[in-house]
Amino acid sequence: MNLRFCESCRSLVLAEFRFCPYCGAPMSRGPGLDEALSLPLARIEKARDGQARFAYLAERLDRLEADMDLILSQLDAEMGPAAKK
Repeated sequence: MNLRFCESCRSLVLAEFRFCPYCGAPMSRGPGLDEALSLPLARIEKARDGQARFAYLAERLDRLEADMDLILSQLDAEMGPAAKK
């Protein structure tokens, strides 16, 4: 279903109507609702993808930090008190 906004009364109207059924104003042939929302919705999806990627990288960094802490604690244990001086 393709919808348009009436420029006069801002009501949603079926795209095939030549006149607004609410106020009688002639309907322009501008972009439909689907066309008008496609770019903003694409931007939202792109932002969500970026947020998901950021969360994935943050999780990987946390794992890397935990692995480094484990390695360093094992090195400290192997080298004993002499390594701390």
